[in-house]
Amino acid sequence: MSPQLVYFHDEAFTDQFINALRQLILNATARLSKATYGQFSPHYLRRAAGSLEFGGPSLVQ
Repeated sequence: MSPQLVYFHDEAFTDQFINALRQLILNATARLSKATYGQFSPHYLRRAAGSLEFGGPSLVQ
């Protein structure tokens, strides 16, 4: 069975739908983040984040 596409012709409804969907995703992401990282102290998370390197690509030989 192929997925069905839904088209909304009412722009106001589309905006409301997108905003509601965005809020749902943000709430789910916040709950997941809390469940995953809530067990660690803020100090530990700061140190772990500080150890990440966000440089550009490097040549590997």
